[in-house]
Amino acid sequence: MKNIELLRACEEVVGPGRASWLSGAVNKVVPGSRVMVLGSRRSGKTTILRKMAELVGGAETHIVEAFDANISDQMARLVVACAAPLHPGRHRLALVDDVECLTGNDVTTLRGLLRNHPRVSFLLTTSTVAGLQESLVAQCNVMELVMPRVEDLRALGGEGCVPKRGMSVAAALNQTKACQLVGKRVRWRSRCETPAIVAAVGCHGNGAAGGGGGGERIVSAMEEVRRLLHDGWCCGDVIETLHNHLVDGEWDPPLDTSVAMILLRFAGHADRPDMYTSLTYLLVLELIALGVS
Repeated sequence: MKNIELLRACEEVVGPGRASWLSGAVNKVVPGSRVMVLGSRRSGKTTILRKMAELVGGAETHIVEAFDANISDQMARLVVACAAPLHPGRHRLALVDDVECLTGNDVTTLRGLLRNHPRVSFLLTTSTVAGLQESLVAQCNVMELVMPRVEDLRALGGEGCVPKRGMSVAAALNQTKACQLVGKRVRWRSRCETPAIVAAVGCHGNGAAGGGGGGERIVSAMEEVRRLLHDGWCCGDVIETLHNHLVDGEWDPPLDTSVAMILLRFAGHADRPDMYTSLTYLLVLELIALGVS
């Protein structure tokens, strides 16, 4: 792929502000390379990782997600894949997402793969290098990924897009794809709207904030979750919005510390690309149960 074509393809994923960074990262993925993408939560690491694999082109790709419950089985399959014969001219690419979540034998296995398979390219992502073994980090070319700017998210969304906080890269891309499918543009709000969820959980000092009985509020909250998912928002976006309401003082729920802990616990799983949509329902039901108890 020519450089100008690569740059345009990168702009479609991360916007113009980070397109040069992404194209540079893709150019570093050659046979035997070890690239580690370092970025904070919701900076778009997983989305970018998969796009990098796509843009490399023609590579035999193997994906490992450290968040997965069967991570040891995934690592075992990766060991077999890396050891398999590789025909001349072919490119084998191993993607390991969230390597900071690897523990024990899985870390040792990854270190061994990096050391013993010089013809295999490795693309890794992590939110931090603080807890990673130095010998693992030292084998990689670490590239720091900055958070997306509002301009980048606006470019991803196209005309009428006005994203601010509470909008992830994945949600921006999902909204863009949906708009293309229906042949129209939608005007985004700065955050996803969660009034029914907030009302169902309640506010400090006066119980639930909305009218109607508890059952009605729960039904309204579940309907709001269904609508949010239908509109392309993910569980991480709902968590981000509720967290921003807490920080800004717009929402003062009972047991606010416990609410924050629930948001943090769910945030650890919310941004996985294959995460089941029912996670958002589970999050809201647990928040409501906390407010009722």
